[in-house]
Amino acid sequence: MEKKKQRDERKFVVGIDNEDGKDWVCEEGNVLLEEDPVVSAQFCWNKLCKYEACEYCLKSLESSDEMASRLAGRKMDCPHPELLIPRVPKVYCNLRSDDPLSPTEHGCDSFYCSEECRDLAHRKYHNILCPSANPLVGPTIHTLEEHWREFHPPPETTSITLLLKTLAQAVNGDDATLEMLDLLCCHTQAVLDGEVVQHKLFQEPFLTHLATLQPLVQTLFFECNLGKDTSTIEKFVLKMEGFQQLWVLLGMNSIGVGTSSFAQYSNALREYEDEEPIVEKFLDEAYDSMHDVVGPFLDAEGSAVFLKQSALNHSCVPNAQCGFPSGTHTVRVTALSPIGKGQEAFISYLDECLLCCSRNTRWEDLRNNYLFLCDCEKCQSQASNPDQSDDDEEDSDDGEDEEDEDEDEREKEE
Repeated sequence: MEKKKQRDERKFVVGIDNEDGKDWVCEEGNVLLEEDPVVSAQFCWNKLCKYEACEYCLKSLESSDEMASRLAGRKMDCPHPELLIPRVPKVYCNLRSDDPLSPTEHGCDSFYCSEECRDLAHRKYHNILCPSANPLVGPTIHTLEEHWREFHPPPETTSITLLLKTLAQAVNGDDATLEMLDLLCCHTQAVLDGEVVQHKLFQEPFLTHLATLQPLVQTLFFECNLGKDTSTIEKFVLKMEGFQQLWVLLGMNSIGVGTSSFAQYSNALREYEDEEPIVEKFLDEAYDSMHDVVGPFLDAEGSAVFLKQSALNHSCVPNAQCGFPSGTHTVRVTALSPIGKGQEAFISYLDECLLCCSRNTRWEDLRNNYLFLCDCEKCQSQASNPDQSDDDEEDSDDGEDEEDEDEDEREKEE
């Protein structure tokens, strides 16, 4: 394995990096990759707002109509009930402290979609983070979550829980986590246009925020878990620079995981949108009501880091996309357009709104969050007018079309 590869040195090439290595041209809709994450975690705000999801695989446990009604703040009558995702029974954590006199104020509130997920969680990280098995960790985790929510209003892009799970898995000797820390935790600055740029986490106000979190994380792993071999995480917890590096790893490599049961239902319902006007009306009203009640975070349940998926580089004109059709944290990467053998697959690190912004706006986000400037075909084509957005370009094209039409009319009159 190559060590300390920077993100911009890694890439996903069709026919070479894909698992089966077959010599084929990937057509639109073909699956390039399916992968389980190294680590995943529910967003802290989602948990506080009672999004019921499996603590391990993030599978939504609410039925589609239950979630719709809760998020909208009123009873929602969903068309085509045969498409609704049913409720999943909860499987609760069964870890307990060996001390019969241990306090129970911060008992474990974790639940899962199956016994398999519960057992995987216990083995990978929950044996260290469970407040029922180790009552000392409960108050510290509670304080960490409060500090996190205070500094990070929704929508979140990562969470303190993702960091805690990563460290716990490393303490437990999880091979994939140790490989991830070795392979991805690397650069925190870059030279862009002749200027040394540091990741935003090395600047204020993030420095002050991380300075608050670091001693609490140190207490959690080095005081509340005495007797554990914590040598694998010392450089990420005991020193601020290593703590910052770990956050940069999570920030640069994690992606949002969309497992909302209502989102799955609405995607299936859209098949009827053209035929049945009531469907379009219902979806518009449902999402408007939800946004009014819970704000801008709806479909993303949490975030995750993947070893292979993280090799996909960015383009403002992506030829691939990530999705979660299984309703769990398993990612599926599919082609948006044909990709030949030896060609690189690209996804977008930016959301649809940012992709429509000007090149300067896109570059500002990429510079601050990913330490690079994109040189895709779209960025190159906008080099002469980097402040022009897609809407400006469309307005300009419309104006040119109108001028052409006026000129044609004048020629006819002459």
